[in-house]
Amino acid sequence: MTILFTHRVLALLLTVAVVGESTTARSGSPHQVTVVGTDYAFAVAPTLEHGPTAFSFENQGRVRHEMNLVRLKPGVTLDSLLHTPPGPARRALVEGGGLLLAEPGELSPYQLLADLNEGRTYAVVCNLQDAPDKPPHTQLGMFASFEVR
Repeated sequence: MTILFTHRVLALLLTVAVVGESTTARSGSPHQVTVVGTDYAFAVAPTLEHGPTAFSFENQGRVRHEMNLVRLKPGVTLDSLLHTPPGPARRALVEGGGLLLAEPGELSPYQLLADLNEGRTYAVVCNLQDAPDKPPHTQLGMFASFEVR
């Protein structure tokens, strides 16, 4: 996994190895996708194109949210991910990942660049809590998944 940081772009390539020239160089600019978060849901297309994709995160809610993007391992469902307690057991269900944070009513100042793999399922979740005694936003419905074609 390669992580690139720039002033305005937080980039995470979810491929393990790239042979030859980069996919971005071959295909041009990455696809642009804005994931919208509200209190307590995500809006993201159910299907996205494979290849380099730059994700932005817009928080239209009244509380701070994160967009945690992960690629599910083959055979893992969003339901099984959500019903596994946070920690090593949950991390064992995913490959790679990246995170964007946004304050209420704001667009994250960064982007996340992921090389989406055809035929794979990805999930976005918000694990934040409004207070220590409140449930994680995932338990309030703040999760979504998408397939890559």
